[in-house]
Amino acid sequence: MMQVYKHWHNIPAEARGASVAMGNFDGVHLGHQAVIDLARRDERLGILTFEPHPREYFSPAAAPFRLMNTEARANRLAKLGVQSLFELPFDQAMSSFTPENFTRDVLADGLGIAHVVVGADFCFGAGRKGTAADLRAMGQALGFDVTIADLIRHGDREVSSTAI
Repeated sequence: MMQVYKHWHNIPAEARGASVAMGNFDGVHLGHQAVIDLARRDERLGILTFEPHPREYFSPAAAPFRLMNTEARANRLAKLGVQSLFELPFDQAMSSFTPENFTRDVLADGLGIAHVVVGADFCFGAGRKGTAADLRAMGQALGFDVTIADLIRHGDREVSSTAI
């Protein structure tokens, strides 16, 4: 049974030490599934995502763009064998974290992750200043592994929610 956590504070011991795939997972398409598959290890399999989607937070008047709602996403992730869904609030506090603070406070100290997988185009932190390579370096310093997944292509097109 998948457990859903809406925060990163006081995470129970059984949810700590997870191997997580991190991203928006707004469609759980083939590209997302490839990232999730790379996160499958001996540790507990988790997903770290944000609600609302950062694009919705920064542009609330924009047209809807998600391929599935949060409930459909959770159901699909559970069917893929995800044990922990960390659906973190994307708000003023989250949007202002520096890449370093997010990595230390949320990933290492808050969630106690063992491993994280992100796509090669992953950006994070205030102003999207952190890159996947930055996350790898910070993770190494903080004691967790980082895998950077290559982008998935179908023919000559990149598989992404935007393309879909």
